[in-house]
Amino acid sequence: MRKYEMMVLFDPSLEDEALKEEVSKVEDLIRREEGEIEKVDIWGRRRLAYPVNKKREGIYAIFYFQVNPDRLKEIDRVMKINQKAMRFMVVKRED
Repeated sequence: MRKYEMMVLFDPSLEDEALKEEVSKVEDLIRREEGEIEKVDIWGRRRLAYPVNKKREGIYAIFYFQVNPDRLKEIDRVMKINQKAMRFMVVKRED
């Protein structure tokens, strides 16, 4: 298993409960793909450098996890479908 970091930019219109639900969905997705979540860091609402989907703000969350590289394709596919995630990016961590 390799270590990864995924930054997700959620829709700023999400309320606290809805945000917790979306974070939980991402965690479940990683676990479903036989991954292990190390840490989730919620940065909160931040102003964006440029508009994304006509929105000037977003809610940032960073997921630190381990998963087999061949399972990353499914995580990527499901995140592209997620309507509440405006953007996301997965990078391999070097420890």
